[in-house]
Amino acid sequence: MMNLVSLLLIACLGCSLATPNSAIIVRDATGKGVTMKGSGIQLNATEALPKTVFTITASDNGQTISRTFEIEIRACEYGSVTHIQKGSSDAYFQLYRDTKLMYNGTFDDEYFCLPRGTYRYTSDECEEGHNLFITDEGGGLLHRNYFNGHARFEGSFTNVLDGPISFDFPSVVSLIPGSKKAFYISTFGHVKYWKIEPMDLIQFQEKEYRFIITDCTSGTATYTITAWRNDTSTQKTFTVYCGSCPKDTTMVTAEPDNLQASFALPEAEGDRTSSGKQSYCVPSSAFTLVYQTSKGVPLTLSKEGHVFYEYYPVASDSIYTELHVEWATPVAFATPIPFFTGSPKKKWNQVGFNAKGWQQGSEGNWSPSARSANTVFFRAPFTLDAEVGFTNVMVFLRGKGSAEVFINGVSFGTATLRADSNAIAIPVSYAVAGSNVVAVRLTKDPSSIVFGLSVELSNAPFLRLNEGVASNIQAIPDTKHPPADAFGSDEYKSTYWLARSYPAELIFTFNAPQVVNKVRFILNPLWSAFSLKLVGVTGSEKVELAAWNKDYIVGASTNGKSSMLSYINNRAFQAYHFVVQSSSANDTQLTGIRMYHDAQFVCPKKWGFKNVVEGTTLFKRCPLGYTGRRARSCVHQGMGAQWEDSKAQCFGTNPPKDFAYVDLEFTLTNVTGTFWGESGREAFVGLLVEKTYLRAEDVNLLYTDFVVDGEKMTVKVFARCTVMSLMGRAIEYNLESLTPKFAELVAGKLGEGCGGSIDKVKLHQYVNWAMVIIVSVVVVVGAVVIGAYTYTRNKSGRVKTLHKRANNDETLLV
Repeated sequence: MMNLVSLLLIACLGCSLATPNSAIIVRDATGKGVTMKGSGIQLNATEALPKTVFTITASDNGQTISRTFEIEIRACEYGSVTHIQKGSSDAYFQLYRDTKLMYNGTFDDEYFCLPRGTYRYTSDECEEGHNLFITDEGGGLLHRNYFNGHARFEGSFTNVLDGPISFDFPSVVSLIPGSKKAFYISTFGHVKYWKIEPMDLIQFQEKEYRFIITDCTSGTATYTITAWRNDTSTQKTFTVYCGSCPKDTTMVTAEPDNLQASFALPEAEGDRTSSGKQSYCVPSSAFTLVYQTSKGVPLTLSKEGHVFYEYYPVASDSIYTELHVEWATPVAFATPIPFFTGSPKKKWNQVGFNAKGWQQGSEGNWSPSARSANTVFFRAPFTLDAEVGFTNVMVFLRGKGSAEVFINGVSFGTATLRADSNAIAIPVSYAVAGSNVVAVRLTKDPSSIVFGLSVELSNAPFLRLNEGVASNIQAIPDTKHPPADAFGSDEYKSTYWLARSYPAELIFTFNAPQVVNKVRFILNPLWSAFSLKLVGVTGSEKVELAAWNKDYIVGASTNGKSSMLSYINNRAFQAYHFVVQSSSANDTQLTGIRMYHDAQFVCPKKWGFKNVVEGTTLFKRCPLGYTGRRARSCVHQGMGAQWEDSKAQCFGTNPPKDFAYVDLEFTLTNVTGTFWGESGREAFVGLLVEKTYLRAEDVNLLYTDFVVDGEKMTVKVFARCTVMSLMGRAIEYNLESLTPKFAELVAGKLGEGCGGSIDKVKLHQYVNWAMVIIVSVVVVVGAVVIGAYTYTRNKSGRVKTLHKRANNDETLLV
């Protein structure tokens, strides 16, 4: 028997057919039928039904089989039923009244007969965002909420029809001129009607309870939302700010690289997610960023035209994260700071300098002496709290003239000032925990002074450096694909810079000097072989920072779509040149280039090394009795860097008894890391087994080093073979005989285009050091005894000597 609680429920019963010729008829005792739908029986419950007996009759080739069952449909004893629609059945849904569990299961759309009261609900995490609608069967909305993907459903509602009404809506909405933004209303209480006034620029989609605000141009507009039923109502007022924000808030613009991402700033406009480029009026300098993407899409946050934060997913799979974003402004443009005209004392740009006698001023409030001087010196002290996790010191400069910027006495670079501010992003590795100072030497026109300085700290894990202009140098430039396109969209099929003749230089010149030590490239499956050098340029100085090629860039990818390449550099340059060379006749497309910096600290002086930057590994000889290399690495540690000493690649030279070590060094050309990992390693060992007396189990590849060699990759292979002692010399001769033809053998085994050489063969035979030591001790002791005896004999011989007197008498003198 089935007991159904709703007058509107559709009940379906499963029924299988024995053969294709079977026929099923369902009737109740009165002869009234129900609907057959496929192999199911469907009963539309439009009214209460007392206990009724139904008969299922099936006929097949003259045979008839009948079965009976009972159905009773009862109306909800509490009046109208509660209808819950949650948009997905892929997560369990729990419904509680006080502490009592009323329901625990999965559904998409269901009716419940519930006593009047207040209920609490929870649900497991869902991958996609969901609307939750709870309505009363008699009409009207009881509750509506929206939950972001990868978030639990948690909330409460009431089905008391005459209870109070409330709903959530942000009081301030920020819009970029010409854009649009959608809002879902979260409600509590029985609501039948909605109204919004005025309706200018507003679309209300009543079915989804969603407002869409569109096409603002400038200024502000205030709206009122009213929700009511009968004689009960409530209102909320909100103001739309188009391209601006109210006092005591900051306009932050969020922009993902494409539309395959959604995000929210809950402290500004609630949990509702948006996509595309959107602005927010943030009430404080610390807030939460909720971000979800299924394609590994980066997102930047900017204010006043400058990027101050970026989230860069490291994988391309689905990501949901909640990020803490924070900035601090220890020195604002209006903050009074010390300044000096004339010739300051030494160490004026360092932390411990006493600025006694310096004047105080701020932007627009400098003294007459500053206006008439050719050079003015400024100090902006600030404190860095290491516990907060700030990663960047942002220096903003504006005005007229040329400004050399120092931090804690170290010159960072010189910027030409403009009316709008230049942003100089200084990695936190230039600063220290505690007291710091940004100092500026301003060279200007002596007739006036226009200068402003601000210092800001941010906790960005990534910081996109993109303020500048792109240009190129090549014999045949492509006007359809300008240099700026290399730093634009990620869409390599339509937006890219084209190198048509070689060498070709793609140049990005920053508005102010910047440290770049991390570069991202979008991969292009149509690339031919090419090499690329990155050169830092300031004035006439050029420094080669990194060298890559197509194989290296592709092999560094973790998602098959882009590669993030890091290198060691903590110097700021005004411009960065990407120098492309290729032996191919094909063009080379570059797109989606992003430039970043990491804080690279300097290790303390040790072992004779100084000014060594984090990420550097220096190799030394291993201790006596070992071969290989000893690695001394400068590694990140807290707000600094420390040395690590590793002997992991040091290997003993004395094999077990009756065995020998044959240590080998090879160079293999045109072998990529990807090929080596997939099949090259195994093929190389196979080559050694085929062409020598070695067995596969004898060969141990100790370590490999991959090196960029123009358009090709070269790998240095260090191997050790453990063989029987008698075979050691034979294998040594065997390998030496292969040296002249080794490149040909490598090409035949690893593939055409590959090559190689045998650089070193070293045989280590077993030495019984215990016996050597014993023999050595015996020899030493014997030598000492013999030496002592000889010394004694010689001494005795010298003392007992015959001497003659003057009269020729012989006398023994003792």
